[in-house]
Amino acid sequence: MRLTEPVETQGVFWLPDCPNDRLQGVLRISTLGAVTLELSGVFGGVISVLNDAGITLDPPAPTIKADHQRIIGVIEGGVAVTLDQCVVINQRVALFGRGHSNSTVLARVAMIGISYENAEEIAFSRVTYTVEGLAEWLSVSGIEPHLNPSDVSGSIDFRVPENISARIPDGVELQFEFAVTGSIPPSPITAVSVEQTVHMSLIVDQPKAISFFSSLCTKICDFLSLALDQPVTINAVNGFPGAKLKPRWDVHLIGDDDQLGYAGESLSSVLGE
Repeated sequence: MRLTEPVETQGVFWLPDCPNDRLQGVLRISTLGAVTLELSGVFGGVISVLNDAGITLDPPAPTIKADHQRIIGVIEGGVAVTLDQCVVINQRVALFGRGHSNSTVLARVAMIGISYENAEEIAFSRVTYTVEGLAEWLSVSGIEPHLNPSDVSGSIDFRVPENISARIPDGVELQFEFAVTGSIPPSPITAVSVEQTVHMSLIVDQPKAISFFSSLCTKICDFLSLALDQPVTINAVNGFPGAKLKPRWDVHLIGDDDQLGYAGESLSSVLGE
């Protein structure tokens, strides 16, 4: 999984169980899909951090020191985000009103376009993604050029190829879905471009956990690496949660190399950049 460029966006973040305890922060995503959140403060305040360190001054406040915790928020453009499997790796606490508190959080998975509460299961009924080298391996084209050297003329015909479907184990439908994009500048026309793309979709009757799709995507990617005799990576992963559609109809998934991948171009469009 690779991003074309690193991503950095500001936002407001909070714990699902403590919606009023909100912190400003900067969400960063590396080109390898590593998700880091820099927060201006600590969840639960100074008392929470001292309690977690064994210094009990008051009843414990909520913290996210444990693994597999969730943070939700809103980033630039008013886009919802869910960070899952979060771990605090650094905290700086300002005592007696001196200095500024801050904390750093690592997340295994980030979902751009949706907010999940703490008790909600993250599940999808459909996941789509692209894989490097997939078009070359399929060798299916809907673009046909026609050249006539005798009178120096020609044309290009294109038709979107029909999708290819197959049933694979565990009741999953695998689809190869094609699309054709192009650009035609205003008159006078001096150049025209046509590009065919293809992505893969995994469809299930009942929503399944993200770990199910992660494992299956990895197996398919490994198979394509063997077929192409070269390493390939997963990009542009979108999840469709089924009945849960807020606020967008699809969810952009980001994760490290053990989770699902993500393409930077899609994130730019989500953020309105």
